[in-house]
Amino acid sequence: MKNFLVLAALMLSPTALAEEAFQDWTVDRAGNVIAAQTVNASGGTLLYACYITEQKCVYAISTGLSCEDGSTYMSLVNSSGKGSALMLQCAADPEGDLMVFSDHDEAARAIDHASGIIGIAIPTDQATGSFHAFKFSMRGFTAASQRAASLTQSAEKPRNSTL
Repeated sequence: MKNFLVLAALMLSPTALAEEAFQDWTVDRAGNVIAAQTVNASGGTLLYACYITEQKCVYAISTGLSCEDGSTYMSLVNSSGKGSALMLQCAADPEGDLMVFSDHDEAARAIDHASGIIGIAIPTDQATGSFHAFKFSMRGFTAASQRAASLTQSAEKPRNSTL
């Protein structure tokens, strides 16, 4: 859970300054997390976040939708003519809920080779069949995600890190 809160802090922290820009993506650092991220027109964020201490990266999305902490949700991801059904796990936070793709390898297959625009649909009300769809630009993703991973591998671990 602490890892999810750090991701939320990265997205919402006014002190998380962009280190580098890669077309529509930026690479930022906040504490133990280095993330490649893009923001869509409605304020949603798609992230590839890497933890320095754990030397591990995850794919996540923040949409402004609320979710139940720890719950899992099905999403549909469509990119470059390929569609995938991927599970998301909620990390609820008062400052903004975050959904992390549960299976890293499946998310990588769906996201890593996307070009142009990627679409992600998330159900919001099972009783009515409602869902929200989000579109994100993938221009610059490959370079940004590779830079985030590279910076993570070479970064010095934060002192007194509890994550």
